[in-house]
Amino acid sequence: MAWLAVWLLVGLGLRVALALAEAGSSREWEADGFVRAWEGWNWGEWNRMRPPGLAALLGALGRCPAVSDILGMRLASIGLSVATLACGWVLILALLPSLRVPVPSRLAGCAWLTGIWALSPTLVEVGVRPLPETLLGGTVCLALAAAAAFSRRPGPVRTLLLALGICAMLLVGGLAAALAVVAGALTWLLPVPRFRIALPFVLACIAAFAGAWRVQAGPDLTRTFMPDGAPAWSLAALVESPMVLDTSLPVDPDRRTLHIYAQALGEARELGPLRLAGAFGRRCVLEQLGPARFARHGSAALPVALLDALLRGGALFFALATLGLVRRSAEAACPRAAVCAGVACLALLCVVTACSPFALAPVDLVLAALAAAGVCGSQPAQARVRWTAFLVGGGLMASLVVSAALSGRQATVWLDRLKHETAQGTRLVEALRAGGPTDLAGHLVAIPLLVDPAAPFQRLPEAGLRHAEAAVALAPDSRPAIVALIRGRMELLDVPGARALALTLVDDSGLPVPEARVTLDILATIEQRLREERLR
Repeated sequence: MAWLAVWLLVGLGLRVALALAEAGSSREWEADGFVRAWEGWNWGEWNRMRPPGLAALLGALGRCPAVSDILGMRLASIGLSVATLACGWVLILALLPSLRVPVPSRLAGCAWLTGIWALSPTLVEVGVRPLPETLLGGTVCLALAAAAAFSRRPGPVRTLLLALGICAMLLVGGLAAALAVVAGALTWLLPVPRFRIALPFVLACIAAFAGAWRVQAGPDLTRTFMPDGAPAWSLAALVESPMVLDTSLPVDPDRRTLHIYAQALGEARELGPLRLAGAFGRRCVLEQLGPARFARHGSAALPVALLDALLRGGALFFALATLGLVRRSAEAACPRAAVCAGVACLALLCVVTACSPFALAPVDLVLAALAAAGVCGSQPAQARVRWTAFLVGGGLMASLVVSAALSGRQATVWLDRLKHETAQGTRLVEALRAGGPTDLAGHLVAIPLLVDPAAPFQRLPEAGLRHAEAAVALAPDSRPAIVALIRGRMELLDVPGARALALTLVDDSGLPVPEARVTLDILATIEQRLREERLR
């Protein structure tokens, strides 16, 4: 118990120190978390770049006055990080009955996981940022815990818990989590378990996917269901597909996302397996394992990256050993292979769909929890063997970090820009912090940043329209405010409303002003393109 408390305090101390150090700035790849928290979340909003789970939670946190600035949001993220740690504890406790051990030490496993959580540089970095990776690892742990309980003794309650765990994982992880669940479920069903076991499992998966599907689709039943769009942009960056936002892209945001998916997948097919594997390896080693992620730590970047690799590689070896301790059961099909397939698929997809340099954080938490469960059941006399295996796994992973440091190759600009050519996310965070703008000038600064199509992650047209309406309320006769309101309606494809507002902009002779004429021409073009897209 003492070690558990010590490691918990160490982890909290490191996270608070980092939050205080980062209290005055934000990174491009975390900016949309701040924006979504401060602007709120509406079910069915047009920006579906991220899955709705984290957006809804951040929107709820953003209503608290204490979370209205960067430091408050970082401290709230630390609370979410502690919640994910608790999810890891749940996974440890759920796995213990399935391990071939006499009297497991629960507190030892929980303390071991807390130590990894406290010292892992990746988990510390993610723990102070409003990122999807903050919660995804926790929801994966809950889903695996529910699956472990279901495998031991299926029943209505455990089937419901399994469905809820998978649904939570999908709402936070989106498309990557969905594909990982499919890989694990198919592996679990591969040996065709008994019908009374397979049917509840399949029904739980169907219910989880249906629930996540409905939430992701939004309240408008006429809109086409779309998965989260971030994987499309990340894959496009991986295959270096040019994503120029010009007239070739559809006007409708859903069709635009489909277009980007199709173009990125087409480029991937043209690259071929070998070149695609090379691009994946560069992103994995340089951007997700290399020391460039910790460049702001200066000369300590390489030692920090090596510590990160040591903990990740050791946890991987321990996790594989833990799965070997799971009892075989005719009722449980092949849970060990299913866990391996699901986690491996999730790790691969986390790299492919990476939108931050710490995209592997969810996998790190899951591996640490699995490894900690094995530590619970190991014998004290095996300590030397355990640590030797841990160091071997860490050493192999650290070799990738060293190769990245010695390669001399630069990481891509994807994670620094996320298609924001002028640090748009950082500027938007500055404009919205401390309660957001309260004057006309502040609203006019925020509006174009929120509706710019070149910033897919921070493009929230509903929020831009709210700021435009607030600007017009402050200055009803201000032409810039009215033009901003017109643009807000135009970005939401409210062509009749935007046209009616544009016709009110007239000069002394009653003729449309230049801004109105330009806007009317743009609206005519948008209307024509929408009509053509809907006829296809």
